[in-house]
Amino acid sequence: MMEMLVQILSLAVMTAVIVCMYLQRKPKKRRNGEPPLIVDVELAEEDVTPTLIQELMACNLAMKRRLIAVAETGNTDECEELQRRIMQNNQFIIDLFQYDGKLKDMMKSNQDMEHKKADNDNIPELKKVIGRQQRLDV
Repeated sequence: MMEMLVQILSLAVMTAVIVCMYLQRKPKKRRNGEPPLIVDVELAEEDVTPTLIQELMACNLAMKRRLIAVAETGNTDECEELQRRIMQNNQFIIDLFQYDGKLKDMMKSNQDMEHKKADNDNIPELKKVIGRQQRLDV
């Protein structure tokens, strides 16, 4: 019983954290009619831990189970709310693993340099093989 209460509280805390993060990322309406200002919130590496991701996945799994139970009762409003929360959690996890353009370009250039280096390393080896064949022909 106590363990179940702890799990429920941890899910509630995780949901509150996710809602707070979502509200920070959500553009707010301005009073003077200007377009909303979008502020991108980035987490520090220390904040994104495997435990956080695992908790989010566990929370999603629990919500999916609840969604199945609620779908049987026919409560469409609660079904839509659960689906929205599950999709937000999933999108949050996906956003954690998105690379920005500079990082992609840097990784690609590093791979290209490694391939060129590997090709250059193979050339002397091929010359040695040709030299052996010439010696065998003599």
